[in-house]
Amino acid sequence: MLKNLALLNLASGRMNYDSKRHNMLASNIAHADTPGYVGKDLAPFKIDDLPLSLQATRSTHLNFSQNDNPYSALQENIRQAAFDETLNKNGVSIEEEMAKASQAQASYDLSSTIWRKSIGLFMSVVNPRA
Repeated sequence: MLKNLALLNLASGRMNYDSKRHNMLASNIAHADTPGYVGKDLAPFKIDDLPLSLQATRSTHLNFSQNDNPYSALQENIRQAAFDETLNKNGVSIEEEMAKASQAQASYDLSSTIWRKSIGLFMSVVNPRA
């Protein structure tokens, strides 16, 4: 029954994505001294990849475009020229990877809070005396 709730699926999918991304960024940090190593990152999280059945209740709902995302311009400019190559001749900057790891951790924390609160609301309906 809980698998059919869109909010729980979204939060769970985002936590899974952030966990995988954090592991990949930790691997990049571990290889920061490896000559010739090129850092890896996951493609951005997309809601379209999740099995959600969203319905618009008004014509203005769910009509998002790329221009509606205030962070879209920032995502393209994350990589700066100063971090393109380090002294070890690799593409890993510890500062940049730590910033990305912090972002992934904050996103995971937000998703887990949403998931936990949703479960709490569900349980209060199922067992109102608890």
